[in-house]
Amino acid sequence: FVKRRIAQLNSLGEFASSRLRVDFYNDYGDPGLAVANIKKAIDDPTTLAMIGLSGSNRAKAVFDKLGPEIEKRNIPFITDMSVTGLFEAYPNVFTMRPSQENERLPVIARFIKDGKYARPAFVGIADNVASAELAKLLSENPDAAPTVASHELPVKDGKIDDMNLKAAIAGLKDKDADLV
Repeated sequence: FVKRRIAQLNSLGEFASSRLRVDFYNDYGDPGLAVANIKKAIDDPTTLAMIGLSGSNRAKAVFDKLGPEIEKRNIPFITDMSVTGLFEAYPNVFTMRPSQENERLPVIARFIKDGKYARPAFVGIADNVASAELAKLLSENPDAAPTVASHELPVKDGKIDDMNLKAAIAGLKDKDADLV
């Protein structure tokens, strides 16, 4: 779709003297490759805009390493990140995803409160920025009952180990969680 749209735009007279080009980068889930891809894009003087970057771990790596350069270059950057704390300092970075902090958390807290849940628990993904942020926000939220348990499960090759899952389930039962 994008390639066809670029071809359509380039066929217009307005673009006769300067052709649009789109470059696709894939980080294959690798934070280091995500940093290298974004660095290549911001170092290219012909870059007009950037679209992408969905994983919070990759996004953290990118903004930790390149945040000031991304801001300095002032290229509009449309992302798909939910942890706005990763990029809120950069006025040229936007997201199309609901914010964990400002949109998701209030809805979850209200659901817990309205449902009169007194013993909510959290199960998330270990070593995941978005999961850790949501766990932290839930535990600190004064509008919802405090979480009675929090389990962050390691994921390898897209799968959760059965032993870790069974241990988390046992922990939830032990804490008598009424919402997970």
